[in-house]
Amino acid sequence: RGFGPVREGDGAGSAREWETNPEMEAEMEAERASREAAAESARSEGAASFRRGDYAAAIDAYTRALEASPTPDATSLAVRSAAHLRRGDAAAAEADATAALAADPKNPADALRRRADARTAAGDLRGALADLEALHVNTAGADEEVVAALADARRSVAHAEGATLVEMDRHDAERARLAAAREAAWEAKRAAGLREHGLRAASARASRRASETGKR
Repeated sequence: RGFGPVREGDGAGSAREWETNPEMEAEMEAERASREAAAESARSEGAASFRRGDYAAAIDAYTRALEASPTPDATSLAVRSAAHLRRGDAAAAEADATAALAADPKNPADALRRRADARTAAGDLRGALADLEALHVNTAGADEEVVAALADARRSVAHAEGATLVEMDRHDAERARLAAAREAAWEAKRAAGLREHGLRAASARASRRASETGKR
């Protein structure tokens, strides 16, 4: 049996009307703004609690901020991670830092440092080292605190695993060599592409000149 055209009042028509209802859109926007205002108020309360060392209150406030926020809130997750760690809960701190990374993967620096701290406290030295190495790359090696923390983490891993610093340095040198080789290969490919483009452009110019000469 076929389906007739959608009439006014049919379910599909009502859905389309709802989707384009200006009043409904205005209500949704107002609710979003209200939730963001509540989240910002809770963040401010959490920051004040953290500064005075009341980490339990900070955790409560940032939890409320996360519940109210209409969008992923990496900042609240990262600071709540720090508050958990100050209270000795490394597992909760790591979980919040990981969630912060997922919420804002384009700006990972704060979450990586929080998770490295949490993993160090939990005894996961390899995990902390991985986070610090990623952080070192993210900051382009320009953050002296990160450089120092990375060096300490490497020594801690070497000591814990019975490796020597010479072995760690050898591993780092090999990784740097491979990275340099990849970079050189990419540069060679780029240069070859530029040369090919230049040859095609020169050939096209020569063809145009020959064509113009033939017309004279």
